[in-house]
Amino acid sequence: QNERSHSDYAKINLNSNQADFSNFFFSNNNLEVWFQSKTSHLNDKVFESKISAVSSCNVEDPDWEIRFSKGWLNRETNFVHLYNARLYVKNTPVFYLPYFGFSADTHRQSGLLIPKIVLKSSEGLYYEQPIYIATQENWDLELDPQIRTNRGFGLYSTLRFLDSPYSTGELNFGAFRENSSYFHDENLKNQTHYGIELKYSRDDLIKSLLSDNFQEGLWIDATYLNDVDYLNLGSRDYRDLNSLVTSKINYFLADENNFYGAYARYYIDTSKLSNNTTLQEYPSFQYHRFLNNLFDERLRYSFDTSFHNFYRPAGSYANEL
Repeated sequence: QNERSHSDYAKINLNSNQADFSNFFFSNNNLEVWFQSKTSHLNDKVFESKISAVSSCNVEDPDWEIRFSKGWLNRETNFVHLYNARLYVKNTPVFYLPYFGFSADTHRQSGLLIPKIVLKSSEGLYYEQPIYIATQENWDLELDPQIRTNRGFGLYSTLRFLDSPYSTGELNFGAFRENSSYFHDENLKNQTHYGIELKYSRDDLIKSLLSDNFQEGLWIDATYLNDVDYLNLGSRDYRDLNSLVTSKINYFLADENNFYGAYARYYIDTSKLSNNTTLQEYPSFQYHRFLNNLFDERLRYSFDTSFHNFYRPAGSYANEL
């Protein structure tokens, strides 16, 4: 039902698994794409076509289509090769490539990603070559080695994982080593900048052991680093970056009548030489009783209470109820 094909002529050899088609047409509703060719040939290894067109628009009057004189698909690697490819908008050619190749495989594959090359006045040539590793369905790893010729070198990485059907996670970690000359000239706090970050969410820890009317959630956004340059030198975009780095852990369990919450906040003030005087907020607890009735709905009530512990190794601290 999702695929449709026809041709004016078809010759199929069942012994050699080969076929030849004339005026062949194929469409796939899931991919929302169609393909047609003057002549086509199919065997176990390749699918080859001549004088062909492909598009995802209306078949009768497509807004755009790619026409090519010859193309073939490697059925073992799912790589497509197109020759003399022309992009048409309506019936007007707007772009031409003598050769165009791309992978039609939708599965993740390990390999090199697009590098980054920038020339900076103070740091020299900046080169980063991402390496993508995906050998399992439930995780992938990206390694981002970088070099700044006048400053130093480093390695950052991102591990994305699924450890259960109810959770997702991302672990970032890395380090950058300054050249001795740059470290002394710029009077930096640390010669090596390092850190680790964890983002994790899960909606079933103990909920499956309770009744079906419970909801649950765990959310972790935690960062540990020795200074803010760990973030500045990474390739990811950190918006609203400041000297106070905040880590958060939130957990809740609730049914139709009650809400239970537990929270933690940990702060790293990168503007200080020591973090001992930075006030931390952990643990915190909350209980909330949703709106309910007493005495045959003559009295309506709700209840909320919370506890906060503020702590630091050096200096005053407090509890709030």
